[in-house]
This record gives sequence, structure tokens and C-alpha cells, in this order.
Amino acid sequence: MFSIFGRDVYRTLVVVALIVVAVAGYAVGRDGNAAAPTPTVATAPTFTPALSAASSPLRLPSPTPGGPALYVPPTALGADASVGTVVFNAAGGPWRYDGATGLLLPFGYDTMFAPARHVAGVYPAGQAEFIDVRSMRAAFSPPDLRSPFAVDVLDDGQVAYVTMDGRLRVQTEEYFNLKRVDLVPAQRFSSARWSPTGAYVAATGVAPGAVTTYAHAERWQGGAYDVWIVDVATGQARLVYGEAPIANDPEWQPRARNIAVLSWSPDERYLLLRSPSFAAGDDSFGQPLYVLDVSTLELTTLGDIIPGHLAWSWLAPHTLTFAEGRAYAAFANKTLRVWSPEDGTRTLTTANEAVSSPLWHAPTGDVLYVTGLATGVLDMAARPRDRHIERVHPGAAQPTVFAHPDGYNDVAIWISEAGDVLLVLRLRILDEALELWRIDPDGSAARALIRIPSAPWNIAESLVWGR
Repeated sequence: MFSIFGRDVYRTLVVVALIVVAVAGYAVGRDGNAAAPTPTVATAPTFTPALSAASSPLRLPSPTPGGPALYVPPTALGADASVGTVVFNAAGGPWRYDGATGLLLPFGYDTMFAPARHVAGVYPAGQAEFIDVRSMRAAFSPPDLRSPFAVDVLDDGQVAYVTMDGRLRVQTEEYFNLKRVDLVPAQRFSSARWSPTGAYVAATGVAPGAVTTYAHAERWQGGAYDVWIVDVATGQARLVYGEAPIANDPEWQPRARNIAVLSWSPDERYLLLRSPSFAAGDDSFGQPLYVLDVSTLELTTLGDIIPGHLAWSWLAPHTLTFAEGRAYAAFANKTLRVWSPEDGTRTLTTANEAVSSPLWHAPTGDVLYVTGLATGVLDMAARPRDRHIERVHPGAAQPTVFAHPDGYNDVAIWISEAGDVLLVLRLRILDEALELWRIDPDGSAARALIRIPSAPWNIAESLVWGR
């Protein structure tokens, strides 16, 4: 199946046919003896969003009488072929920006999430679809997906997911032929996380026979207390957390912590875990972050972490950087730390900094991150004006500070897989509009690409980049 801006060809033809019928009906009403249309209550006028340098006939719906003001759509500010394709949530739903042409068009769905780096997940009519934003090719959708949060997608289109009845299932596609295989069919799971090579799935759930009481049954519905490593080729499952003892934890008890699997290390030796799981509803403050050695079952506690855009990042083979801190406020104190099994945990920033978006620049081994004075301010009008990007090597004494335009705060960053281009989400303080910029890894060649006056709270978490 191939998609055009998130819709397949057949859907597009149906929509066009409906529009033609509607226009024809309206013409008959005007020219025939039909009654004239009833006047409607005056509303704010619709407008044509500036999707590119050229005008576009696209219009967004007008607000209903007495309803909220119409959202202002995003605007493309220029073209840059080095950026490739970017899909993000904004006014009217997801939008797709093509760097080569500078075109900015609606993606064609109401909501969008980011299950993988290059994959946009959409959830129309209760059924998830997955679209590679580089080729705009859509993978076939699992018909029995439990929820959009119980699925993981590899860049090659392989889908690991949990079904409505808790089965762990893998879907592959070869030349439009679908193959779905249940892994460990005797067990029930709640989430799935691919290893980088696709050889394994880390799945949370409960062990066979563990759901013996009502309390345990409730736990399975609300979260996960066991972590299993499932070999995709053989279907064999190995318990690595839950009933399995933790090697270096003298206070370990079976199912002592509700747990979520965040990611694998690039060498597939370690799992990054967090307690409680995102489904547990206890994320107002930072919660413990752990690294689990899946070979020795050694568990290392790293500190507290707030879920959010790229709060951690791996560097091959198994070095982790993360923003450690307990307070949820964007400007509360969060510290940049680096962990590896060889060197333990190191601190790279000073006190009273509010670090976010820590990312490895793989070609150099540097960490790039957004930082500023830690004030804990929540009031938008009193927002600090010193949020900027810094770059530091774990062995360096001082970071390099990136300059940015006056009147802006840096919010989040992304790094291309090749490490040659950065995307920066910036807040224009004057009107609190967001803008997406591209810069080089040394901070040069900065260029604004998109202005986003009306942005949802999860724009950073849901942005998908085709680089």
C-alpha cells in the first residue's frame, strides 16, 4: 500500500467523488426552484494558510458560533534539502514539511504519534497505521492492536505489538504479503520493545500462573511487573525482571516495582527501565530510572527522570546520557549525567541548571543539550530568556555555548543519524509562537524553516524526522 500525504489512492478518489457530488447538488439548488439557503450566524472568516511561497486553496474549518477562536496554521518559511521530511502535530492535526521544495501540507489525519524515528503512527477510527515519512509508504495495520502504546515499529516496517487479549505478536511484510506470528502464546503481555537489530523483543507482562489473586489481575491491567526477553527466531522467552532475582539488590522482592521498558542499548546488552510504567498515572514527578544487564541481571539505579522528549540517549555500544531530576516543571533543576558500565555515572553540568533534550553526536562522542537557569517558573509571561544549546565532551572542562537569535528560547533539539544536521525547536518570546530551525552541529548555518503559532503540548514528543 502506498500513501499520498497519509491517504491511499482509493480514499483520495472517494473524497474527490464526494466533493463533485456536493458541488453539483449545490448548483442545482441555486439554479432550480429550491429554497434559498437560510442565513447563518456570522463567524470569524476562514483563511488560507501560507503553506508555501505560493498561495494554496486549502482552508481550515471555521470555528462554530460562540466556540473557541480558530487556530492559526503553521507556515513554511523556506526550503532546505538537507532537512528531508518532517511530520509534526500542530493546528488542524499533523502537518508534513518537505525540505527539498519547502512545501508544508496537512498530513491527512486527526492525530499522530511517533513509534519510531522515521515512522509516523496515526490512529484513525480506532485502528493504528504506520507510515515511513521518508518514502510515504504505509505499512499494513494490525487489526487487533490493544492500544497505540502497546506497539513498537522498526524502520524496516516490522511491527511488534500486544493484541486485545494480551498476546505478543510480530507482523512482517514481504512484497505485500503479511505474516503474523504469536510469540510465547501461553503468556499474556502488556507492552513490546524491539531490540535495535530486531532479533529480540523486550516485553512486559506477568509470568504464567502469577495472576492468582484479584490484586495481581488488577496489576496486569494497569501496568507490568515482569520483563521478558523474547527471541524472535526461536520464540523462546527468558525472564529478566520480576520473579527473577536481581543480582546486586539485597532488598529485591518479586514484583516489587511496576516497570516500563524505555529502550535497549545499541549492543543489546542493557535495558533502560523506569518505574512506574507510563500507564500507572504517577508521572507528576520524576521516578526512578534503572539500567538492567540482561546477561548478569545486575540492576543499576541512575536517579529520577521525567518522561518527555528525548530525556535520554544511547551512544554505541552502551553509554547513556540523561537529564536527571525530579520536578516536572520545564525550568526546574535537571542535571546532565552520563553512565557506562566501565566508568559509572558522571555529572557534566553544574547546579541550578535546567537541562533537557540530551543527545549524543555520534561522530564526535559529544553531548548536545538544551539548558538554562533553573528557576522552576511555570508562568509563560515570566519565562526565562536564556534557554540555549550547549555542546560538551564528557572529558572536557567547559561546554561550547551556541548562540541563538535575540528574543528566542531553545526548547528541544534533534540530530540526524549521520550527525550532519540539527533541528531546533525555538520559542519566539514576543508572541510565544514556536519555530523549527535547522543548524549545523557547530551551531552555524542557522535557518528558520517553519513557524507554528498554535502548537499542542506534545509537539516535541510526536515529531518524526526522515533523516
